[in-house]
Amino acid sequence: MDAGHKIIDAIPTLAWCARPGGWNEFLNRRWHHYTGLPSEEGLGWGWKSAVHPEDLGRLTAKWDSILDKGEPGESEARLRRADGVYRWFLFRVEPVRDDARHVFEWYGTATDIEDRKRADSLRAAEQRTLEMIADGASLGDILNELCRAIDVQASSVISTILLMDPDGKRLWHAAGPRVPRGWLPAISPRTIGPRQGCCGAAAYFKKRIIVADVATDSVWADASRDLALQNGIHAAWSEPILTKDDQVLGTFALYAPTPRMPTGAEIELIEGAGNIALIAISRQRSLEALRKSEAELRRITDAIDQSIAVLDVDGQMLYANRVLTDYTGIALDDLRSLGFRQTVFHPDEVERLEYERQQGLSAGIPFGFEARLRQSDGVYRWFLVRYNPLRDERGSVIRWYATSTDIDERKQAEDRVRKGSGGRLAYLARRTRIQRTAWTNGTMVASCAATSTLATRQSGIHDSPGANTNLHDPVISFTSSESVTAPGSTNAALT
Repeated sequence: MDAGHKIIDAIPTLAWCARPGGWNEFLNRRWHHYTGLPSEEGLGWGWKSAVHPEDLGRLTAKWDSILDKGEPGESEARLRRADGVYRWFLFRVEPVRDDARHVFEWYGTATDIEDRKRADSLRAAEQRTLEMIADGASLGDILNELCRAIDVQASSVISTILLMDPDGKRLWHAAGPRVPRGWLPAISPRTIGPRQGCCGAAAYFKKRIIVADVATDSVWADASRDLALQNGIHAAWSEPILTKDDQVLGTFALYAPTPRMPTGAEIELIEGAGNIALIAISRQRSLEALRKSEAELRRITDAIDQSIAVLDVDGQMLYANRVLTDYTGIALDDLRSLGFRQTVFHPDEVERLEYERQQGLSAGIPFGFEARLRQSDGVYRWFLVRYNPLRDERGSVIRWYATSTDIDERKQAEDRVRKGSGGRLAYLARRTRIQRTAWTNGTMVASCAATSTLATRQSGIHDSPGANTNLHDPVISFTSSESVTAPGSTNAALT
């Protein structure tokens, strides 16, 4: 072993060196220890036998590209361990050049990134799950997508999800694209119990069940044991999907083709996938419960003689009751359109109301405003519109409920009062009398009397027909008498 190979052999990770054309000429002892390949089998292009078949084509194409460019590069692939387990590695290579800048050797390393890939995969699966929930995907599609993501990370095992029946006594197969078809009758349904296989027992005991050898473990009843072995299930590990109050929603399990205990990585996958499944099942059931409650609410709101609308968190119309659709003469689908407010609200108020509405929705607290809404016959009437938020258990707004109360008669009464008050004030101005006198008999007497009243007995002003006689205005009365007496004259006041 030359000095360069000694240095490579001492590197505390998998390392190697290759000739300019990519032919491998040396692999360090950590490579041989990990892969279990003898030295002579890994040289040249023999190292390819340790790469996962699904990754080999991509890795080889990347290596060819790096060789063509003569530049550093990297790629990720799964590498088989001596016990047959594949783990993810990051492969990096660097060229060594001579004085003429020609590549005369390549040096490379492979770093284990299994933990990072697993964490990334679980995060991606969780994100994908949430996106599918938001997009309205079915629970079956969501859980099958989760199983596919787990199967990619643990290709030697098969993932499956069972959901609890409403009776709390049986499980039903809900997801697992790779589950053998011959095994499905045994898990559709699967009675829960201490000897009902790993999933039935996990749901029964509400704890993780590890079956290292299906052929000998007492958790399996004889009938289901034989069927499991016939379908290549020789080991199985199941995690119950539990709510915070210890309610069993289902199970997540991994099936292995050989008798063995799960690896630490597989245990992490079971735990992580179980948590993601819990999110999906809980959210989906919450949405189903909400849809049912909203259906019941629609029946109730249609019976209420008041306009009611249900909106999403952004204020988009989801539902309008019969009173609102009848009043506007607009179908529910049209009311859901973004431009319906321009049609229903009075043109003079659209801009102001839109601003006030957005401010209220952003604040997330109850708010309201007065507005004119167009009736089906084109006539506008005044309404008091109030918005109230509905929150989930975390306090987040999930719905808005808006009610519209007809206040047109009140607004008309207020308008009559304003107009009536203006007419009375004008009348009082005409009643004002200013009287002046000139010097008489050496005396100037000036008298100014202003008397006004709204009370009938004082002024004789009677309410016009149709006026609101329940409204009482204050009585205002002014009397001023003033005399200016010339020197030597008598003081006299005009009355």
